[in-house]
Order: sequence, then structure tokens, then C-alpha cells
Amino acid sequence: MNTFTYKIDDHLSLAFPHLEAAEKLFSLLESDRPHLEAFIDVLAETRTSNDEKNFIKTKLHGYAEGTDYLFFILLD
Repeated sequence: MNTFTYKIDDHLSLAFPHLEAAEKLFSLLESDRPHLEAFIDVLAETRTSNDEKNFIKTKLHGYAEGTDYLFFILLD
């Protein structure tokens, strides 16, 4: 799926989240959970890909209300 991205430089971009990314994002977070939990406090509440999907939904709703912003950081 194509999504809005903002290119920062030749290697780094910001991407607007979409629900289809939830499973892949959860898998990435799960692969390094012990390390990431020190930096991402909401990770403790994310135990399934459905939890990740609900988190993205919450952030998208917040974006629509003007209260939240969530962007993915893409490298290469």
C-alpha cells in the first residue's frame, strides 16, 4: 500500500501510519522487545498485532481530532 511519506534525506523518511502496517510493525517491535521497552513506554501495552492495530487507530483518530500525530521512521 502506498502511503504519504516525507523525505528527510537520501536514507530517511517519515511515513504516515496505516492499519495494514500493524502486523509488520508489531513483528519488528517484538523482535527486539527487551531493548525497545526502555525507550517506548506504550510497548508494555502492546502484546499482539491487534493491540498495535488499535494503537494506530487511536492515533489516527487523534490526528483527525487535532490532538495526536504518529509517523513511522523509514530507513532506506
